[in-house]
Amino acid sequence: MPLSEQIGLEDIPGDQAIWRFLDRRKLSDLTSSGSLRLSRMSELRKLDQRESRLPSVIREVLQRFSLNEDGTAFVDEMLKACEDQAFDTFASCWFLPGTREEELRMWQEFGGGNEGGVRISSTLRCLLSSLPTNGRRLFGIGHVRYIRDDISYPEVLAPGQYHSMPFLLKLEDHINEREIRLFERFRLRQMHWHVRQEQPPCTRFRIADTNLIGSIGISPMCSSAIVQDITDELMQWRFPRTLIEVNAGTN
Repeated sequence: MPLSEQIGLEDIPGDQAIWRFLDRRKLSDLTSSGSLRLSRMSELRKLDQRESRLPSVIREVLQRFSLNEDGTAFVDEMLKACEDQAFDTFASCWFLPGTREEELRMWQEFGGGNEGGVRISSTLRCLLSSLPTNGRRLFGIGHVRYIRDDISYPEVLAPGQYHSMPFLLKLEDHINEREIRLFERFRLRQMHWHVRQEQPPCTRFRIADTNLIGSIGISPMCSSAIVQDITDELMQWRFPRTLIEVNAGTN
């Protein structure tokens, strides 16, 4: 089995519907490459500076226990190494269906808004079964946990509250995203690369011959002309017309 880690999925059944929203640029990448793109987690910090960061209380408490300059430097280096997992971890972000308001917000933020985009529908089981069987690749799936920035130290230590990987933690400002992350760890860890020169911008795997995509819904927020344009693009990729949902509604 190529999946090396499953984190926080204990209560999520295999037939759970999951969605991935794509704007026009990301849709074109999908149709032209026939592959699912996993973006380097550190790149997401361009959108959210707190992406893949530890809660501030962790740093504050550990630094409080540092008795001298060497101890403080050690804590800083340890926390940096933990957060630097974002440089050698790549992710594809999926979302659990939520309320109508949450879905509309997802269309606006990730599905292209009025410019148009699509929503790929799948299930957790289909995502798992679509992963490459190449044993050299290390995949995992995790349920993102949303926490307050001012979370207390006792809360951090509470059972189930905190996972050791910052890329599965987000501030509760993003809780409407209800996110599941497919992630891949790069085998050659960051310490062995020159980060700026050798680090790949993304990883991919082909999905053309898998059952990953159950349907593709076209945004309900765009014009009929854009809907037709997107439909044509999907059909050029030989995506069956019967699986294309025009003006996909919301819950």
